Amino acid sequence: MSLYDDASLVMIPSGYKDGKLYSAKPTNGDGDFTFSRGSNLAATRINSEGLIEKGRENLLLQSNSFDTTWVTSSASVNGGQTGYDGSSDAWLLSKTGDYGRVEQNTSASGIYTLSVYAKSGTLDWLSFENSGISADTCFFDLSNGVLGSKGAGVVSTSIQSIGNGWYRCSAIFNGAFGISRIQPSISDGVVNGTNGNIYIQDAQLEVGLVSTDVITTTTTTEQAGILEDMPRLDYSGGASCPALKLEPQRSNLITQSEYIGTSNEKVTITYNDATSPEGVNNAVSIVEDSQNGRHRTQTNSFSVTSGNAYTLTLFAKIKSGTRLLCINADTVFNARAYFDLVNGDVEGTDTGSASIEDYGNGWYRCILTGTATVTRSSIAYIGLEDGTSDSGYQGDGTSGHYWYGLQVEAGSYPTSYIPTYGGSSVTRGADELDLINWVSKGIISDSNEWTIFYEVDGLTTDYDTGDSQWLPGDDNTIDVYMRAGATNENFARFYWRKDSKYIGSTYGKKIIARLSGGTGTTFADGVEIASSSISGDYSNIGMNMGTSSNAAGYVKQAIIFPTALTDAECIELTTI
Repeated sequence: MSLYDDASLVMIPSGYKDGKLYSAKPTNGDGDFTFSRGSNLAATRINSEGLIEKGRENLLLQSNSFDTTWVTSSASVNGGQTGYDGSSDAWLLSKTGDYGRVEQNTSASGIYTLSVYAKSGTLDWLSFENSGISADTCFFDLSNGVLGSKGAGVVSTSIQSIGNGWYRCSAIFNGAFGISRIQPSISDGVVNGTNGNIYIQDAQLEVGLVSTDVITTTTTTEQAGILEDMPRLDYSGGASCPALKLEPQRSNLITQSEYIGTSNEKVTITYNDATSPEGVNNAVSIVEDSQNGRHRTQTNSFSVTSGNAYTLTLFAKIKSGTRLLCINADTVFNARAYFDLVNGDVEGTDTGSASIEDYGNGWYRCILTGTATVTRSSIAYIGLEDGTSDSGYQGDGTSGHYWYGLQVEAGSYPTSYIPTYGGSSVTRGADELDLINWVSKGIISDSNEWTIFYEVDGLTTDYDTGDSQWLPGDDNTIDVYMRAGATNENFARFYWRKDSKYIGSTYGKKIIARLSGGTGTTFADGVEIASSSISGDYSNIGMNMGTSSNAAGYVKQAIIFPTALTDAECIELTTI
């Protein structure tokens, strides 16, 4: 009989839903973990395709029922039309008077993309409008599949052929968004006229620079992707089997993480110019001009506190040439470095510390960390350089990069990408995973005899404590504790360090905590690490794998045994 057969709980990240992570054993639900994060759309993960996956939301109500929440003005809508997807879910939108349209009140501010599938009828043009503002109007040619004119308030437009005369038309707006207006139009720039029609289907309003897969709504908005309380099964590093991603609460202090480059110096910025690490066409390109000087842009202003560490990250890729990426946060938190996007190296560091991570397809996440020496609000600069000196050079008019996902967070190491779209910083809540009361659930039968096994990968240590009851160390990367008693006054906590003798340079990632007759013992990589006497009331024992204590890392598997394994068995299980 194998040790797996002896286990009373086995968690190998696989099955999950919002607020729940299922155990592989037991199968009756007693071993399932509850999960919470509490920050909708702020969390991301690396999915099985190696792409960044984030939460999405369609902010329009009744997104394909244009005779409900939508308001028609000098127009009529008739359903049951043949759609782009072969269904009978399309609508005929007909003008009955001047400025005929269908519209819906919205309340949003920042970067938003409005999209709809459309096909020409007796009219060949479609227009979008935000709140009737002429500067926020744009036009699409549904006969030839080309873009028409757009106002100064529209960041960008796109038209994508779907087949059979259907197109997906999208427009990006920046600022206050009050009314989503869809209008059949006579020609480019002309929205009046008393008759004519077009076909429409599946409208969507969402944050960001690109229209994503359709999310159909009814009387409420609907979401998809990684959401508020969804456990993040992460495939970082090209893993074939995922690990559960646990991170502390962090905030992205950059208020526009993808709309990068609004205050530029000797560069040209083009939005939606390449496929990003997200797998969609929302990367920005930055190309130097031919002048002499610094070729760069800047972040929005953000505040730092003296003595605190901060980390700036940016996904970057070569577009043309071989220019280095220069990130200069020297005046904010004393860090400046140069990144080689051809070879994936840190070419030089003036201040602070820097590293680079390969995200595939030529993309790298460039990481810069420093410590603020004053409390202030300031900006960081990001640009191109021809060497390891932020002093400027003669541009060639063609060299450039692609950028995506700018982030600044308080902390000495980077966490997963937190997207922002304007207005203010965005906070991702700490990941918290709980399974309490092992005794009542039958996970263990004797509260003084049990063994837990974890395969983990910590990220870093972010805090210290002097609590002598924490074994084997007082720094942590993965926060795992056994708690006893209703008030948690008596408990045993087990913490594993990454950067010291417990995990990291000396020991690896397979750890066992064993309680046997009041003695707690830990093993790592086939070696006994520490043993100590523990006292407490264990009648209400439970487990938490959380990060409220600022820990961070991945859990690849967790196994609980209702008995104390032998030393030999613990060594066998933890041997890498």
